[in-house]
Amino acid sequence: MNEKCFALRPEKKCAITVCGVCNGNYNKCPFYKPKWMAVRDTKRCLYRISELKPETQKKIADKYYHGERIWERIRHELLAGAS
Repeated sequence: MNEKCFALRPEKKCAITVCGVCNGNYNKCPFYKPKWMAVRDTKRCLYRISELKPETQKKIADKYYHGERIWERIRHELLAGAS
């Protein structure tokens, strides 16, 4: 666990915890995740959204992404990488 956490912000501030304090002890932090893993997990999540019904996708896009279906781009990237 030597990789920096995805949630670590400048000046050792944590973007996940309410207090914003990061003590740097990744072994004991339940939120620790390296940046590469956070990117991978986000892509997986967006891919799963892309498999939902179009009506459900529209609701998610409108509520969380200002109407933009960003997962369509991710889906194309993942499918291109699989071939």
